[in-house]
Formats: sequence, C-alpha cells, structure tokens
Amino acid sequence: MFLPIKMVSKASSILTMIVMMASFSSHAQTLLVQHGKPVAVIVLGAKNGPIERHAAGELAGYIEKISGAKLEIKSEGDAVAENARNVILLGQFETGNQIRKFCERKLLALTPEHPDSDGFVVKTLASDGVHYLVIGGFNERGTLYGVYHFLEECLDVGFFWDGEHVPKRDEIILKDVDLIEAPRFKLRQHLQECPFIYSTPCWRWGDWKHEIDWAVKKRFNAMKTPDKSSHTCLLVSPKNITEYIKKVGMKPVFWGGNKRFDWANDKKIREKHPATKYLELWWWSEGPYYFIHPKDPLFAELGRQAVRDIVKTHGPGNLYCVPPYDEMNARNLSPEELKSYRADFAQAMGACVKAEDPQGRWVFWTWPFLHPWTNEEVKTFVTALPSDGACIFDADTGRIPSYKRYDYFWGKNWGVSVLHAFGSDEALKGDLADLIKRIKQVGCDPRARHCSGFYLDPEIIRYNILYFELAARLGWDPEKVDLNEFLRSYALRRYGRESLPNMLKCLQGLRDSVYSANGGSEGMYQYRLPAKEDSGCRATLVDLAGKRETFPLLVEGLEAALMEKDRQRNNSLYERDLVDLARQCLKELFNDRMLMLEAAFLRGESDRFKDQAQMLDLLLVKLEDILSRFPLYQIAPMIERTKNIPGAEKRIRNNMFTLGGPLRDYAAKDMYELVKFYYHPRVNAYIQRLMEKLSSRNLALSSDQSVSMLGFCLSNGKNEMDSLYQKIEDDWVKKPFQDNFLVPEKERFNGSVVEAVEQALAFIKKNIKAMPAPSFPGASSKGGTLVGWKADFSSVSGWRMGSHKGGTLTTEGGKGILKADKGYQAVIYGARVDVALAQYPMLGFRFRFREPTVLTAYHHIWVTWEDEKGTVFRHRLCGYRYGAVEESWVEAQIDLNKVLSIVAKPVKLKTVEIENSLLCTTEWEWIRLTP
Repeated sequence: MFLPIKMVSKASSILTMIVMMASFSSHAQTLLVQHGKPVAVIVLGAKNGPIERHAAGELAGYIEKISGAKLEIKSEGDAVAENARNVILLGQFETGNQIRKFCERKLLALTPEHPDSDGFVVKTLASDGVHYLVIGGFNERGTLYGVYHFLEECLDVGFFWDGEHVPKRDEIILKDVDLIEAPRFKLRQHLQECPFIYSTPCWRWGDWKHEIDWAVKKRFNAMKTPDKSSHTCLLVSPKNITEYIKKVGMKPVFWGGNKRFDWANDKKIREKHPATKYLELWWWSEGPYYFIHPKDPLFAELGRQAVRDIVKTHGPGNLYCVPPYDEMNARNLSPEELKSYRADFAQAMGACVKAEDPQGRWVFWTWPFLHPWTNEEVKTFVTALPSDGACIFDADTGRIPSYKRYDYFWGKNWGVSVLHAFGSDEALKGDLADLIKRIKQVGCDPRARHCSGFYLDPEIIRYNILYFELAARLGWDPEKVDLNEFLRSYALRRYGRESLPNMLKCLQGLRDSVYSANGGSEGMYQYRLPAKEDSGCRATLVDLAGKRETFPLLVEGLEAALMEKDRQRNNSLYERDLVDLARQCLKELFNDRMLMLEAAFLRGESDRFKDQAQMLDLLLVKLEDILSRFPLYQIAPMIERTKNIPGAEKRIRNNMFTLGGPLRDYAAKDMYELVKFYYHPRVNAYIQRLMEKLSSRNLALSSDQSVSMLGFCLSNGKNEMDSLYQKIEDDWVKKPFQDNFLVPEKERFNGSVVEAVEQALAFIKKNIKAMPAPSFPGASSKGGTLVGWKADFSSVSGWRMGSHKGGTLTTEGGKGILKADKGYQAVIYGARVDVALAQYPMLGFRFRFREPTVLTAYHHIWVTWEDEKGTVFRHRLCGYRYGAVEESWVEAQIDLNKVLSIVAKPVKLKTVEIENSLLCTTEWEWIRLTP
C-alpha cells in the first residue's frame, strides 16, 4: 500500500519525533546505587581541571559515606565511561564533549548568560539509552558548587558551620531533577580578622580545613586568611591555609584592620626614615600609633612591595583588605586636613594594588566611618576610590544600613554584610525574619545595582549556627529564601527525616523566641555586677516583658528536641544544639531572677532575696554540670593542644577570652572553667555583699535619679565590688591554668550531656512559674483622652540634665531637640511627673532620629517609679537604634502597669528621662501619659 506524498511526509515527521523521544528524555530515572552497590560512573570532561577533579572526589566520597558504594571516576574516552548506562557527568561547556553536545542541542543552558558566573545546573536526562545526571558549571567553581547543592537538595546531606550530617541509605535513584542556580552577589566573602583572635588560635589543621570547606559548600568565593605575622594562629601555618583556600577555588583575602604595610609604629622604622611624613593616630584612648602619610613616597614604595610579595608567593588576582585607619582617630588636624589625608589614602591604596596586581581588588568595610566621619568626609573618600578596583562592604547592613545614608556609595561597587556577633555574642539571638527582609530589600532595590558583594563578617565564629546558616544562604540568592522552608530544610539536613517533626517544632520555638524581634540575652553572670542598665546583657523592661512571654516557647523547643534523644544518639550536631538550647534557657532565667534579687534587695525583703540568691546559684551549677561533659565548651583541651608553645596560655586567656587588659570580659563565653572559677565566684561575691548590706539595712540610696538605683546602694554610685572582682580576676589570669583550674573527673557531673540537659530542664520547668508573663489587673491596652501629663516641647524649662552629660535639650518650632555632642558620652534629660499609674498607665511618645554623625546611634527612655512599699526604682524602659527606623517617625504606646509589674507592683511614676548616645540627635514632638 502506497501513501500519498503528503501523508508520507507527515508519517516521516512522526517517526522522526518518536526516534528523537527515544534518544532523549527529560523524565529520566538515573540509578547511582542499588542495594549498596555502585551502578553508575562519574565522568569528567577530557579537559578537566583540578577543581573539577576535586568536585568528582567530593561527590564520590559523600556517596560512599551515604551508601557504602564507591563510584569510579573516569574521564571521557575511557572504555568504562563509554559503556556505562548510568553516568554522572561533571564539567563545563569548555571541558566536556558530552556536556557541549547537550548544550548545542539546547538540552542544557551553560552559557555566559545563563547561568551567570558561578552558577550551575543539576539535571537528569536520558540520551541514546544512557541515563545521565549532569552537574555542570559555567566555571570550575560552579561545578563544585553544583556538586554540593546536589548533595544537599537531593540527598539530604547537611553541611553546617559546626559539622556535617550524612544520612544513610543503600539505594540512590534520581528522577526528574532540574535545578538552575545563579548568585545575586558576585563577590561573596567570608571572615574578618577578629576570629583569628577570639576563635581560631587553638585550631588544628582539621578545624581550618572544615572552615574552608564549609565556606565553599555555602558558595563563598573569597575568604580572609591570617597573615604570617599574626601571633594568634598558633598551630597552623597561614601559608598552608592560603594554599588550601586557593585549591578549592576561592580567592584569598590578605591583610585587614591595622595589620598592613603602612603601620610604622616601630620606632626603628621612623629612625630609618626620618624625612618621612607620618600620621599620629589613636585607637580609642590609646596611642599615638604612627602611619606613613599616604602622600609620602614611602607609602607607595612599601605598599607596592607588599602587594608584589603576595603576588610572588601566591599568584595574582587576590583581594586586599585594607580599611582606612580602622577604629583610629586623628587628633590636632583641621577638618580639611582630615578630609585630605583620607582621600589621599583612597587614591594611594588603589594605585598600589592596580600597579602590582591588576587582576586584584581592594576591599574594605565601612566600620572606620564609625569613628567618626562626617558625610562629606565619607563622600570625598569614596569618590576618590578607583571605579573598578575596589569594593566597599556596608558594615552590618542588618542593623545600620549606611548604604542609604551614603547615597548607595555614589555609584561605586559595594556589598552588604552580616556582622551580628561581637566578641561575646555567643548567645542564641537574632531576628531571622528581619534578616531575610533586609537582605531581600537590597537584592531587589533598583538603586542597588552596584551592590555586587556579600560579606559574612562576625567577630566570633561557630556560634549561633542557625542564624549564620541562614545568612550564608541569603548571600547566594535571597529571593529564593523562605523562612519556613529554610527551617524545614535545616531540620531535615541536620537531624534526618525521622526526627523532622519534633526538631522542626524545636526550631519553630526558637524562631518565635530567641530568633524573633525579642532576641536572646547574654548572661549577666558573664560581666561584673551590678550589670549596667545600658549594657548588652541587661535588656530594657519592655524587652524583658517580651522575653517573659516567649520564654515558654524556648523551653518547649528544648522539650521537643529531647524527645529525639534516642534517634540522635550518635549525632554530635544534635548534642551541641541541646547544650546551646539549655544554655540559653539558663541565661534567660538567670537574668530574670537577677532582676528579682535586686528588686528584693531594694525592697528590703530578706527571705525573698535569699530565695533568689539560691536560685541563681543553682542555675550556675546546672550550667556547670552541662559544660563539664561537653569538651567543645572547655578551655582545658585548648591548653593541652598548645602546652608546648611559649606564651600560648596567656594569649588564650587574654586574647580569646579577654581576661586581662582594657577589653576585659569583651569576649565573655560559656566555657566550663570560666563559669566555675571566674563568673560564679564573682556572682557569689556580689550576692554576699548585697546580703551584708541587707542585713545591716545599709541601703544608701541617693536622691540623684540619673544613675541606676542599685549603683547607689554600692557606695553612692562607686562600685565597691571592684576590689573583690579584681582579686578573683587576677587569680584567674595570673595563676597557671594546669595547677589551679583542672577539675578532676570525680568532681564533674556524673552522667552524659543529655542527662545533664534533662536535669537542667526539669529544674527550669519546676521554677518557670516564678517567671510569669507580665500582667496587671485593670491595665488598659489602649490610650484614652489626654488627662495626665504631657510635654509638647514648646518649652523645655521643666527638663533637667542628668549625670550623663555631653549634649543639650532645646526647643525648635515646638519640637524638642535632644543632641549628644561630646565624644561618645550619652546625654540624658529628665522631667518630673509624679502621676498615679492606676489613673494614667499609658506612656506614649513620638520622635525621630535626625542624621547622626556616626553610623550607630542609640536612644533610650528611662523611668523612675515607686511601688506599693515606697521603694524607688529606675530602669531603662525601652530603646531604639538608628538604622532600624531610618529617620522615620517612631510613635509608640507602652502599658507601664504591665511592663513595670515584672519587677514589683507599680504605684507612681516619678520621672521620665530621654537619652541619646554616640553623637546622635533626636527630634521630639510629644511625650505624654494617658488613661
């Protein structure tokens, strides 16, 4: 039978289509492992490079960890590779023939346009009877990123800052995988220099390798490396660290802070070059430190030589982190001279890098602008930067969006950063939802088109794991990040599928408590007591009220986690999380009970004081029990590692934990020995002194309401505890660690970490009733008609300056202008109120920040009040930070009965005070009390 020509043509087309469908299918099932046996081969392109070979090794290694099956790694042209029916194809358009063929047939998109730069594709397909898993990158690094992404997204492998979790399965079968990823930020940098002091001195090579590998797995492409002059890198050669950073495809970042070529503080250098022009700069109150003036020829000579030496040792194309005089202030210079030498520095530094490493780049962050630069000085400096050879990282965009203040850096290349953790910030804290919001705002802001960088730059590392894992993900593509999905993925990869329901419940409890707007607290026991009202460990009363409401959610999270103790028996990540959850519960309860102890003291309630004192002691004992079974939070292993290094013990104490010098307690952390021999004795000494005063009824209160009430109970504002604390601290710092602070095994908790946490939880639940959510019968939730007290600032004659001086309160157009203008001191002005809170419990106000002269500015409201016993208290009621409000008006209303009742039953409000700090100006419309 013959068909008409047109029919034959149509049939031929159908036949051709059927043949094509047989030779290619996007709905392909690719077998990698069956019954624990390998059934696939990893194939690299014939022109594969070292990073692609590393990617293949990583993929094979993790598949073996998952299944026990060892996949062979071959190159195109190998007989085994040619005959395999299941193939994992790794590479790029330029390095692999098969990948290039797929691209030419439009089955893969690996072109410069899609995906861009470090992007990659992960895709299953079938062609000519062969089932493929293709992991292809636009460059070698992209291929490596694709491997790690595949392991996380398709095989549930968890790569975390503090370790890894690899699930077990004897079959790996893939179907319909089609992933495309490209970064929003082209430069993604990890680490600043502070961790080399506070976190890494005792690291072995395995610790460093994990940190570098983690950075690659989170798709960073640049990483700070300690320089060879750093005395804080005790056990590993900085050169080895740098070489491995390059080996895995990242760019090393050299220098940082003041560790750079132009620091001429060595008197011998100045004597050798007497004709050189130097700058005398101060670090806070210390100095002078000497720097070569950027216009002096020696600056260019030494600068170019320093860059040349790095290129000679490590090759070109590096990043050079040189902040402009970080945390340094120049004295005795006119405003014009200040502006001039900073602009000269911008030009000279850019020229040094361009001359010796044209492929390199100068990077720095805006932290120096805090100390303090005017907007005009910043603009002069930034506009002097090279257009294509520098990148400015906005210092901690999450809190201080300086890119808006500085007009998006006037068209220069810049990036966002996440600082979040300073030297002592090891508590669980941070607003996850707000972090996502802020990075997304930058990512989609049309004015941020020159924002091409992301910088993860905490001062301490491997704490607050959940927060920084989220930050790292946002550094790749913020638009794809959803908080709930992230938490589910995090729980799945960290704990496994079987534990997902309970561990997700745990993470949701964290999300709604310490990782919310309320945040988590540092432990007050880590600092000298009484803790200052404006210290980071002492929250405002409004914050404390919020913490009381969310504390049960934190406890429920710990309970949910403990339900998985049997399934997670061998998961070290789970054990770490239990310890961190329990630590945070104990911190929050300790801080709350300390507030109650101080209130009992001021009220003269001896029995209640003793109850709270016993509670505080037991909370620290429970913390010690947990830490005594958890080596990661112990100093003894660090000392043991470095015992043969001269001076190492002193460096560990004074640098890692800042136990000596002007930064004492800056790097406070929950380490077992610190809690047992340093923090706990200080707390005991404080409580004992208060007990002595309480017994003698020596409550020396002052009429001056400008300083915390408790401070006046201790020698009228002068802390008489200082000498006692000094002895405890000196004993710790000066005595040999090995001889005095090693705890015998029999004196530690007799049980496991999990058992110690369970006992702590039982203790917390038994006493959580002592921490009720604040409430006050009859308190109004809404304001009414103004009847009580009002200040509209048409006159400020009724306001007086407190002891925190350094500014003014004036009136301007019916508004109050509060200005702090003397160094970094705060200015406080207060007004007497004397209003009964039963009638007028609602405090309302409206203010806004005017442009401060530093990036960080704070405003607080203080209240002095009286309870039913006539006891007078003074507390920070609430606080605001410039950056979060971005100069918009803040209007708030606070139920004072509800908030103050967390301390005692409030009766009368005596004074209201407003405070500015850090060279800030606020503009007030009104502040008032209503029913």
